Amino acid sequence: MSSISKLFKSFIDALFPQRCIACNQLSEFDSYFCKDCAGKITPVQHKICRKCGRDEKACECNRFIYHFDGLVAPFLNSGQAKESFYSYKFNSNLSAVDYFAENMALFFKENFGDIKIDMICYVPLSKKQLKERDFDKCELLSQRVSKLLNIPMEKAILKNENILTQHNLSIDTRFENVRNAYRIVKNVKGKKILLIDDIKTTGATLDSCAKELKFAGAKEVYCLTALSGEKY
Repeated sequence: MSSISKLFKSFIDALFPQRCIACNQLSEFDSYFCKDCAGKITPVQHKICRKCGRDEKACECNRFIYHFDGLVAPFLNSGQAKESFYSYKFNSNLSAVDYFAENMALFFKENFGDIKIDMICYVPLSKKQLKERDFDKCELLSQRVSKLLNIPMEKAILKNENILTQHNLSIDTRFENVRNAYRIVKNVKGKKILLIDDIKTTGATLDSCAKELKFAGAKEVYCLTALSGEKY
C-alpha cells in the first residue's frame, strides 16, 4: 500500500472508526473486534465429518441421507460467533460479512482444497422476502467468497413463494417444508458446485437445493455455511 493510500485510509478510519462486529464498541486498530471480544471467537478446532459438517462424535450421516457431497462451516452457531454473524444477518453490519467470508473461504480450502469447483451459487430469498428486506444477505456473502476463492458465482437457484420460514419448525416439518421449494435456472450440467448458505441447522434447505442441482445435472455439490448448529 502506497503512503498516499495509507494516509487516505487513516483519514477514513478517523472519520468512520471501525466497530467491533460482536458488541459494536470501537474496535482495535485494523481489527474486526474490540479488545474485550478479540480472541473470544475461534474457528472450529475439533475433527468434523466432511459429509454432514458435524463434529465427528455427533455425525448425522446415519440419521439423514443428504443429496450434497460434503459440508463444512468454520464456526458453531453459538457464543461470539453467533452474536457476530447475527449482527450481519439481522442488523446489516457489513463489517461482519468480510470476516465470515474470509474464514469460510479459508475453511473450504483446508477441507476441500483438492476439489476443482466450477461454480458458486447460494440459497436465495424469494421475491417476497427480498422486498421485505434491504438485500439478500446470503448473496452478498457468496459474492465475497467467490472473489476470495476466484470461482465464478451464478444466481442459479430461485426460491418459490409461500414457503414457511424454517426457524420454528420440527425436523420432519423442515424437510417437508422445503420439498420442491427451489428451482434451477442456470446450466449446471456436469459441474461441481459450491452451494453457500448462512447457517446449517438440520441441513434441510441445503439438501433441497442440492437435490434440485443434482436433478439438473450437477456432478457434485459441496456446501459451505458461516455457522453450523451444535445439535438439533
